[in-house]
Amino acid sequence: MQRSEEVMKGTGRQPTILVVDDERSNLEILRVFLSSLGYRVLLADYPLDAVRMVHHDRPDILLLDVMMPDVDGFALARVLGDFGIPILFISAKSQKEDILLGLSSGGLDYITKPFDLDILSHKIALHLESAQQMRALQRENDQLKQRMYMDPETGLFNRTYLEGVLGALNEKYNAVLTLQVGNLETHSEMEREEHSGFLKEIGGLCSAHIKKHQGILFRLSPAVCCAILRTSRQGCEELAVRVRAEISQYNESRLLAGLRPVEASVEAKLIPYASMRSFLLGGGSEANI
Repeated sequence: MQRSEEVMKGTGRQPTILVVDDERSNLEILRVFLSSLGYRVLLADYPLDAVRMVHHDRPDILLLDVMMPDVDGFALARVLGDFGIPILFISAKSQKEDILLGLSSGGLDYITKPFDLDILSHKIALHLESAQQMRALQRENDQLKQRMYMDPETGLFNRTYLEGVLGALNEKYNAVLTLQVGNLETHSEMEREEHSGFLKEIGGLCSAHIKKHQGILFRLSPAVCCAILRTSRQGCEELAVRVRAEISQYNESRLLAGLRPVEASVEAKLIPYASMRSFLLGGGSEANI
């Protein structure tokens, strides 16, 4: 039998198992056995209680009985499938049709009663390890996407992501806000780092304003950020005023700290949908429309 610390080694936490069965005696047997292996065990003798526990406690694995009042285990598995939690059915229903229905309802395994506790513990360990590996792969994939599509200095979307998004835009995106920092070529490396910090800070401060116009913010080049917007001419003007106000407050705080203010210009304008791609990929210049 594998203990919980062997299964989840390196995670620093105790894995949680939710057992759902309308027979209290079955719940108690599994509670005692699984607790002895070091698992945190939650019990539910009614399907709706199981739904509530999944929402609140987010267990690492579910053990579901099939024959329960009101909602059977197959239907419950379909309800809980979106949470991405491994589901193992434990049931006295042992016909081929039952097993296939369980697997097609989202179950990763189907264990028939009566069952051997040692075999059950190994199956639980196997599926927990598999889920742990999948989460690790997902984290690596997310980190890879972040490196591919995010500007490392500011945390904003980068030009590569912009190029992909432009192919999926619809005609409701009709405006662009551009924020340009002073000529970076004339500044030292330290000042360039300051400008990156400025773009990161202003991007965070202005994100709520930009989201009101369903905007997406990018770092177009070392000196330029842009946001694609769905708004009106008045919306463009109001957004530009708000962003300039954020920059003014940012520079006031720099002056109080004895730092030189950052020179930046802000402009928001309507851009024809057909011209948006050439405008943005041309560096935010109307000469490229």
